[in-house]
Amino acid sequence: MEHHSHNNARASFLHFTPFSGESVFNMADAQKPKPRSRTQTVIVSILASVLSFFACYFATVYVMNTLFEKEEETLSPTDEVRFEPQDQTVVATTAEQPESISVVELKSEAESNSDVELKEKLQGTWTQNQEMKQTLVLEEDGTGTLTIEVNSLIAAVFGDRIVMQINWSVEKGRAIFTSLSGEPEVAFNYIKENYGTKRDQKIDTLDQDTLVLLDDQDNNSRSQWTRLTSIN
Repeated sequence: MEHHSHNNARASFLHFTPFSGESVFNMADAQKPKPRSRTQTVIVSILASVLSFFACYFATVYVMNTLFEKEEETLSPTDEVRFEPQDQTVVATTAEQPESISVVELKSEAESNSDVELKEKLQGTWTQNQEMKQTLVLEEDGTGTLTIEVNSLIAAVFGDRIVMQINWSVEKGRAIFTSLSGEPEVAFNYIKENYGTKRDQKIDTLDQDTLVLLDDQDNNSRSQWTRLTSIN
């Protein structure tokens, strides 16, 4: 009897003990959440990707619309109208170019005609006595002679007269003289080595009786010549 009572008491204790073995295992199972299945993980990943795509798409559309609105404000109809006068100005400038070229051609032709007239007036014989007597003969074909009568001191070395053969022309209102040869040769060589063979002088004054040449490329000195005879 005592043994039976003891067994019943033990059974009752096991039945009413709150931390029975089954209860402990049930609590352990309740504390650990069940892991997601592989299918659920895949679905969540797909949904996240779709949401990210739409978010990027709408953000891109918003940015592009903002940029295009700013560009339309910058290129307003008023700005487009402003370009038209500029194009017309370019056309007008292009149209003016032939006129400018014509003016240059007319100016060049006028200078050429003026040079022809000056050359006709220069033809003849001129003389001057500023330092020593010089006689300048200018022929129609552009040839000529320059005769220099020297004083006694120079004559002792070179002789009393030096005669040089020259060419002459008129260009843009300037008289250009080039020495070709001369006698005596020693005197011509001396002049060539010390003074050169070319003179380029501005025609300052020219009429029927007087010629004034300005040496504006050297010392701005003027030489005045008087006409003796005329070829015409």
